[in-house]
Amino acid sequence: MNKIKNILWLAKPYLHREKIFMFVSILFWVIILPLCRIIMVVFPQQMVDLLDTGTSFRDVIFFVLCIQGILLAIPVFEDFFNAWTEQVKFRIGAKIKEEAYKQAVRTDYHYVDNPKYYQKFSWTIEHHAEQAEAAYSFILRVVSSLTIIASLTTIIAVFNPWIFLLTLTGMILRTIGYSRYNRVTLNRDQEMLVTNRKLDYYHRLFYMKEYAADLKTTRLRQLIFAHFGKTAEESVCTLRKYAPKLVKWAVFSDIIYRVVMSAIILLVAYSIYRGDILGATSYLTVMLSVEKLEDTMYEFFELMQNAEKISLYAMDIRDFYSLESIIETEDPGEIGDKLTVGDEPFSIEFDDVCFSYPDSDFGIHNLQLKIEKGEKVAIVGENGVGKSTLLKLLLRLYVPSNGDILIDGESESKYNIHQLRNKIGVSFQKTHVYALSLEEYLGYYANESCNTDNILSGMAEKIAAKHGATAKSVLTREFDEEGIVISEGEAQQLALERVMGKKLGLLILDEPSASLDPLAEYEMNKKIMSPDNKVTTIIIAHRLSTIREADRIFLLDKGRIIEEGTHDELVANKGKYYEMFSKQAENYVK
Repeated sequence: MNKIKNILWLAKPYLHREKIFMFVSILFWVIILPLCRIIMVVFPQQMVDLLDTGTSFRDVIFFVLCIQGILLAIPVFEDFFNAWTEQVKFRIGAKIKEEAYKQAVRTDYHYVDNPKYYQKFSWTIEHHAEQAEAAYSFILRVVSSLTIIASLTTIIAVFNPWIFLLTLTGMILRTIGYSRYNRVTLNRDQEMLVTNRKLDYYHRLFYMKEYAADLKTTRLRQLIFAHFGKTAEESVCTLRKYAPKLVKWAVFSDIIYRVVMSAIILLVAYSIYRGDILGATSYLTVMLSVEKLEDTMYEFFELMQNAEKISLYAMDIRDFYSLESIIETEDPGEIGDKLTVGDEPFSIEFDDVCFSYPDSDFGIHNLQLKIEKGEKVAIVGENGVGKSTLLKLLLRLYVPSNGDILIDGESESKYNIHQLRNKIGVSFQKTHVYALSLEEYLGYYANESCNTDNILSGMAEKIAAKHGATAKSVLTREFDEEGIVISEGEAQQLALERVMGKKLGLLILDEPSASLDPLAEYEMNKKIMSPDNKVTTIIIAHRLSTIREADRIFLLDKGRIIEEGTHDELVANKGKYYEMFSKQAENYVK
C-alpha cells in the first residue's frame, strides 16, 4: 500500500495538471497498444485461414490492407504522441524543479549548515522530475500490460494453460532476481552520492572563472587534483564493492530465463506430439501468443520490481519536502495576524539571547544589546566571535535557543518575517553579482518597484557610463556576450547603493568596505555616517578606522559583548579595542 501511495504521489503532477494528456495516454496505452499486440498474434492465423479456405485474392488484399492500415496508424499516432509527451515532460519537469527551489527557500536556514540537507536537495533536483515521469509511465504501463496479459492468457488457455503457468513461474523468479539487483543498485547510488557531490564541486572549481586565477598561479591545482583523484578512487571502490552482488543477481535472472524458455518450447513440442495442439495455424497462434506473453509479462514484472525502486526514490524525495520549518512558514504575499513594521527606523534589542550551533563549542551567551531608532552602531571583534551570527539571528535565519530579539519592543517572532526582511537592507561582505539587468540588480531589495527614469544615479550612473551601459544592460557575460563585467569593488558599491536611500527600518552592512579603494571607502563612510542617513544602521567591521564616527561601538568576544562606547571612550579605556585599533594604526604611521 505504501508503494502505491508513493508512486501516486510522484505521478501527481501528471495526474493533476495534464488532464487531456492523461486521457490520450490512457487511450494509447490501454486501448491502442494492446490492440496492436493482439493483431500481431492473430493476423498470421487469419491470413493462413483465408488462404486455406480459398478466399478470393481480392478479399485477401482488402484484409491485408486493412490490417496494415491499422498497424500504420498506430506508430503514426505514437510519433505524434511522443512529440507531445516531450513537451509535457519538459513543462512538468520545469514545474517540479521550481517547486523544489521554492521548498529550498521555504526551508529554515539552519538546514544549510548540514551537508545531508544538500544531499537531499541534490537528490531531489536530480531525480524528482525523472521519477515523476517514471511513476506516471508505470501506472499506464501496468494497466496496459494487464490488458495485454488478460487477452493473451485467454488465447493460450484455450490450447494449454500449463504454458501460461510455466511462463508466470519464470517471471516471478526473474522478478525476485531483478528486485534484488535494483535494490543493490539503489544502495550503491546512494552511497556514491557524497563522492559525486565532491566531484561536482571540483568540476565547478575548474569551470567557473572566479577560481581560474588561483588555479593558474598557486599550487591549489595540485591540491584539487589530489582530492579529485582520491574521490574518484573512492567512487571506483564503491563500484567494485557492489559489482559482485549485481553480477550475481543478473546471472541468476539470465539462467531462470533460459531454463523457463527451454521448458516452454519442450512443452509446446510435446503438446503437438500428443496431438493436443492441431494444425499449423494453431501452432503459430500459440507460439506467437507465448512470445508476446513472455515479453509482456517480462515488462510487467520488470514494472513490479521497478515499483520498489520508484517507491524508494519517492521516499527519499519526500524526505526533502517534509523538512519541518519553524521560521519560513509564512506566505510571502499574506500578512495574516502578524505584526508589520512601517517605513520609519526601528529599534533593536537582544534580550538575554543565547544561541549555539550543533556539535560546536561556539555560542552566543546571554547577550544584552539595545540599539535605538536611527542609531548607527558598529560591531567589531576578531574572526569567529559571533558577529555574522548576530546578523543572521537578527534576520531571523536562526532562532535563539534562549532569550528574545525585540523589534520596536515586540518579539521578532510576532512579525511577518517576509515583510520584516523587506524593511531590512543588507550589504554582505561577499557581494554576488547575478545575471540580471542593472535595473533588476539594483531593485531586488526592499520589495520596491524600480523607476527606470532615475534608477541609474550615483555610483550606478558612473558604472553605467564607464561600461557604456543602460538600466537594461545585463550584468555578467553568463548568457550575453555584451554583458557588463564589473569589479568586486564596483559590485560592493552597487550593493551599498541599492540599500541606501530606501524606505527601510534597518541597514546591515557586513564589511562594506572590504573591496573598496581608499577614496571609495571615504565616500562610502561619508554616505553611511551622513545625517541624511536616518535609518538604524549596524556595521560589521574589521577596519576600525571606518567606524570612528559610529554612535556606539560594541566589541564582541566569544559570544559576549566585553566593551561598549564611542570610539574615543573605548580608546580612552585602553582595553582590547584600544589594542586592536593601535595595532592597525601602526600600519598607517610607519
